[in-house]
Amino acid sequence: MWTALVYIERLNPAHRDATSRTVMITQLPEHIKSEKSLREMFDELFGTERVVSAHLIPDVTELVVLDRLRQTIYQKYKRINDLIREGKMKKRPTIRLGFLGLCGEEVDAITYYTEELQFLDEAIKDKQRSKLDMTSTGFVTFRTVQTAMESAQSLLTNDYNCTVSIAPNPNNINWSRFTLKSHEYQLRTAMVFALLGLLFLCWSIPITFISAFTNIQTIRKTHFLSFLADWADESSFVKAILETVLPSLALNLFLVLLPLIIKFISQRRLNQFLSIFQFNMLVNYLCLQLESSTAL
Repeated sequence: MWTALVYIERLNPAHRDATSRTVMITQLPEHIKSEKSLREMFDELFGTERVVSAHLIPDVTELVVLDRLRQTIYQKYKRINDLIREGKMKKRPTIRLGFLGLCGEEVDAITYYTEELQFLDEAIKDKQRSKLDMTSTGFVTFRTVQTAMESAQSLLTNDYNCTVSIAPNPNNINWSRFTLKSHEYQLRTAMVFALLGLLFLCWSIPITFISAFTNIQTIRKTHFLSFLADWADESSFVKAILETVLPSLALNLFLVLLPLIIKFISQRRLNQFLSIFQFNMLVNYLCLQLESSTAL
């Protein structure tokens, strides 16, 4: 929504600085859950003539779920039609409606996906026509940058129990974050910290295990790998591979998983800004890299 608002503002040459004249308000109280009440609050604080518009972020969680489901079904529908059009499929395919498509009633796939798409289209339209719940985050645009700065620097926390800041770049906002309740975000944060802490504590174990195989004597003492030591005694080439190439290759392949694991865990927190998410992910990665080099 904020992206669209900025775009509309920029269509007017007189309003090309809409971003710098807009503030973001978070943690709005329960009695300010409509754009009208938000506008009235800022009209009272700064004057009607200084406020251009006020908007709240709607909770579109259900719409997002419906849209993703529709995209998934449409891709299946499109893939089948492409195969038929290209002549790679001679007859109309069928699917089963039971568990994982392995059992249940067998129906025509194209007809089934068409009906599902029609049903989801109607469900999305009905949801769009209905009144959406509002989140506790909104945006207010002023006529001047000076007023926006005054608003961002004002202490609204005590009087209205909300936080005001200059609106960030729309591309830097994680919009899914605003649909979370405060306790849900705190629970996610605690879960992420616990998982990262567990990762920090346990990460040195596989690193130490892999680095141990740089020693032939260690391999010889390992019962299920002792045959590799016998090969190394018979061939200098195998010994060189075991002592140099293989441990390094295994360690590097293992470390490739590190940023993927950190990203997966960090995404569960749903940071408000994407730049903060990327910064936290980089810090965690560097810390684990430091721990890995220490373990070696």
